[in-house]
Amino acid sequence: MGLGLICGIISAPIFGRIYDKTKNIRRLLLVCGLVMSIGVAGIAITTTAPLGLYIAGISNVLVGIFSTAVFTIAYASAKETNRKRTTEISNEDDTKSTITKNSYDTLAIGWVNCLSLFGAFWVPIFFSFVVQHVGYATAWLLGGISSLLFVLPSLGIMTAKVKSCYRD
Repeated sequence: MGLGLICGIISAPIFGRIYDKTKNIRRLLLVCGLVMSIGVAGIAITTTAPLGLYIAGISNVLVGIFSTAVFTIAYASAKETNRKRTTEISNEDDTKSTITKNSYDTLAIGWVNCLSLFGAFWVPIFFSFVVQHVGYATAWLLGGISSLLFVLPSLGIMTAKVKSCYRD
């Protein structure tokens, strides 16, 4: 468990740099979310595979690296979208101050964090229910599928946000 967290701490600045250099943020988010979901679902086969311990370790590292990447992209996108929106508003009305321009960055990041925590609240309940009624491997498999299902709508939200920032 600790290895995934350590990998996440190391990979966060790397994905921050990748985010700064990439042109297609939605594709980066999709790839990171897909690999993260595969890592979560990969834990499902650890109970049946002869090399289950190695698969669990690799899955743990993948989840640590790519879940950190998803959060880094989400937080950076929220901040950047807010800055673009406030800069556009500020350009329309020259009376706005520089302090007002960046005052809602924390709120934008907090909104992403709030949605994340709300979604994370249900995970242990759902996982425990599935383990009790269907089994451990199925719970991990459904966890991987559901994590991918939560990444896909965020692609549409990000697209709508960015489009609304560049309205003429």
